[in-house]
Amino acid sequence: MDFASPPYVAGSLAHVVGFRRAEDLLLSANTLSADEACEIGLVDEVVDGHDEAIVPCLEFMEKILALPSPLPFWVVKDQARKSLLAPLCTQALRTVDTVAFFEMLQNPIVRKNLQLHITRLSERKT
Repeated sequence: MDFASPPYVAGSLAHVVGFRRAEDLLLSANTLSADEACEIGLVDEVVDGHDEAIVPCLEFMEKILALPSPLPFWVVKDQARKSLLAPLCTQALRTVDTVAFFEMLQNPIVRKNLQLHITRLSERKT
């Protein structure tokens, strides 16, 4: 594709779906259906309409709130994501990441390929 995602996007994707699948998705710039995203773990559940999405969220939160303490839940999440979020843990690091991504988007080749990708996506919808 001649453009790359911000490092935290690639890292997050690899954390969820595995390195090989993340690499394939990022290099091919293919989009996934909702069902495909669910199959590989990018989403937890697929619903028919946006108004139905709140129900599974509330059910999940009810499970967390029913625990004797939600602290273990948050500790596990924090520990599991600590290395992933380390490159963004300070304002200075987030700024460096943002500036690098912005500069990449200024590259004419990247801009051209992004436009081609957007065109292909819009053609699929029609």
